[in-house]
Amino acid sequence: METLRLEIENLVGEEWVEHVNKRGYEGGWEVLPLRCLAEHVNSHVILQGFSLEGEQAWENLPVLDKLPTIKHFLDGFGQALKSARLMKLKAGATIHPHSDAYIAKEMGEIRLHLAISGCDGVQFLVAEKEVPMRSGELWYINADQTHSVKNTGEQSRLNLVIDCIVDDTIDKMFAQATQVSKG
Repeated sequence: METLRLEIENLVGEEWVEHVNKRGYEGGWEVLPLRCLAEHVNSHVILQGFSLEGEQAWENLPVLDKLPTIKHFLDGFGQALKSARLMKLKAGATIHPHSDAYIAKEMGEIRLHLAISGCDGVQFLVAEKEVPMRSGELWYINADQTHSVKNTGEQSRLNLVIDCIVDDTIDKMFAQATQVSKG
């Protein structure tokens, strides 16, 4: 995790943007897109970070070359990988309860969160149950269910957020994760 944090800290000149749904949160919530729909590779960063619907091809953005640890990690998802972005929830910020329609394993698409830093003082709720994300942990959340996040900590929470289609690669990952959690 330390190598990953250092790579992110050493990013210079990359354009983080405020989340576009201004009514959906209070405080600071920023996004740095790492992968996007192929049609938006040369578009404004807002389209790269928030245009997430479609069955078209997905491509890495040039910033991912500056993050070899994340790039290597994302390569493990194979053809299932759609979008990837870094999301920063600043200290004192709140993401209001909401749902992201149809992003659930049983609906053919998953959303994963890799907690990178700033997890102390963060309450992440899904269907009113706390998801105790700690730095270095990868979590699947059913984003179709109502979820919210509150950062009462003293530093920004940083997560890598990954969207994938459910295929054999993802099914195998889930089976292995279930085996690990039972073991």
